[in-house]
Amino acid sequence: MKSLLKISSVLAITLILTACGSGETTSSDLTGNTPTVPDVANHAPAISGTPTTAVNEGVSYSFTPVAYDADGDLLSFSVSGKPAWASFNASNGRLSGTPDFSAADVYSNIVISVSDGELNATLPAFSITVNDVTQGPVVPPAEVHGAPVMTTAAVSGTDVVLVWVQNYAIPEGGYDVFIDGVDTGTQYRTTATTVAIPGLDLTLAHCFNVESRYSTTSEFYSSNQLCTVAQQAPNQAPSITGTPSANATVGVNYSFTPAASDPDGDSLSFSVSNLPAWASFNSGTGRLSGTPAASDEGVYNNILIIVSDGEDSDSLAAFSISVNPADTVNQAPTISGTPATTVTEGELYG
Repeated sequence: MKSLLKISSVLAITLILTACGSGETTSSDLTGNTPTVPDVANHAPAISGTPTTAVNEGVSYSFTPVAYDADGDLLSFSVSGKPAWASFNASNGRLSGTPDFSAADVYSNIVISVSDGELNATLPAFSITVNDVTQGPVVPPAEVHGAPVMTTAAVSGTDVVLVWVQNYAIPEGGYDVFIDGVDTGTQYRTTATTVAIPGLDLTLAHCFNVESRYSTTSEFYSSNQLCTVAQQAPNQAPSITGTPSANATVGVNYSFTPAASDPDGDSLSFSVSNLPAWASFNSGTGRLSGTPAASDEGVYNNILIIVSDGEDSDSLAAFSISVNPADTVNQAPTISGTPATTVTEGELYG
């Protein structure tokens, strides 16, 4: 603001002196000095550098120019004619890359430019010659033999699934599976890296490893060992037997207790459906009992007694009980009369 006021004052004095007929062609302030007006025009950036113009195939190439801006402006770079094997950094102008063994050629008219956002500067166009280099023969790595690595030994249903990886050469003789330290030989020999083993007693823990066979007689490499965890034996269902009486009598106690067992020795409980109203049921023994009254006469169908071990169950076949009337009690006959104790000869007695 002070500079603007100073400039305005100088211009005003200049106009006054001109109006007064001064013959001077330049304006001057009160001290007689010629005022200086600041130069606010943008300056173009400058760029320099001499890029290498030749590189061999397979050798790294790099060139970064030097750039400067008198105004201290932020600079950015660009390139045209960039070789396909090279990369370019727009922040510092670096051109770099490694031509491969098929890149021999002359890459012409490469131009690197710098800009301050308003004005540009460029290096002279240049070329890069990529020299042909005869690549030596590619020597394959030596075949390395070694052991596989077991990664999985898991129970799946009734099988044990084994998985391993081979980080060395594939063995020509395949892999032998060992179960609890015993070689199963050809039974589970495989060229794959997984196998399922059926038929093992899964209630026991088992350990497994595999052996890579690089010949039929020697050079075997054994893997690490993995073991399964003993599995709980599957539950076996209980069983129930017995033949309940199909008849009951009014006033007479009726009772039926089934026989039940469980191969696992599990604790058993009993239940019943369609229990007659005159009967009771013991869930600890399965006993159905009761004494029907005369009002209970009739047929009670589809009675079902079930036993359970908490997981599985078994049941008797559904049965019926007919409640019959009470039997009539038999009574002795009666007799009366007084027989004559005398009789006359020749007369009928009676």
